[in-house]
Amino acid sequence: MLFDSHVDANTLVQNLEASELLDAGRVTPKMFSYQIKSMCLRNPQTIVLPEATDSRVLLAADAVTSRGLAKVVLLGDPATVENEARKAGADISGCAIVDPQNAANLDKYVDALVEARRKKGISREAAMDQVKGDCNAFGVMMVATGDADGMVSGAMHTTAATIRPAMQ
Repeated sequence: MLFDSHVDANTLVQNLEASELLDAGRVTPKMFSYQIKSMCLRNPQTIVLPEATDSRVLLAADAVTSRGLAKVVLLGDPATVENEARKAGADISGCAIVDPQNAANLDKYVDALVEARRKKGISREAAMDQVKGDCNAFGVMMVATGDADGMVSGAMHTTAATIRPAMQ
């Protein structure tokens, strides 16, 4: 009522339509953030976070899962990851924790890596060492085999260490 009595809605709409703010080619940071969040809420993806002992990563996992933006998979020893989450004050109860050393799909990932690197002559043993020993390699194989939709890394590892497994 108060709005109607003090504001001419037709004039307001005309001014907004003429404004550069509604220009289809311009997107403000807040508009971009809203669009991304809306897309995530409509279709949450499974995202792997290999650096699950970093407090920043754990707090981000908490924020993402509590808002329903993605299904998060944390890589690491479950006891260690849970301990680090407690220290950081992060609630990771909505996240899956996968230990690359004892993962149910380990053989699947090793076989996929052997197949991908066949021309380079990688042995099954070398592939096993790489997948078990490098959390980024494990995360990349989860994405490559369709067990995850994406991976975010680089908080604790160099760009090269993050990208190398994907390039291979």
